[in-house]
Amino acid sequence: MPEAAETFFESLTTLAAISALIDAGEAEGLYLEAKAPASPQLYGDQKPNLAEANSSFANTAGGAILWGGSATRHAHSNLDALAQIEPIGA
Repeated sequence: MPEAAETFFESLTTLAAISALIDAGEAEGLYLEAKAPASPQLYGDQKPNLAEANSSFANTAGGAILWGGSATRHAHSNLDALAQIEPIGA
């Protein structure tokens, strides 16, 4: 994993660190993708969406998928910014 992606990944070791990204309005991008599934199992379009995110990171600089975080598209920037931590049901 390239140094910048690895540093970003290693910064996500606590819930407080993830909450700080949300509070700062961090957008999905080169090193970050958020996925908010309704359950821990992969159903429907979740498999191809997760596979696409993994493939994208594997073919670029690397990154982190925040499984259990939602993102909201902001009209002014057209970026998907982290919105909140989502509970993952059983």
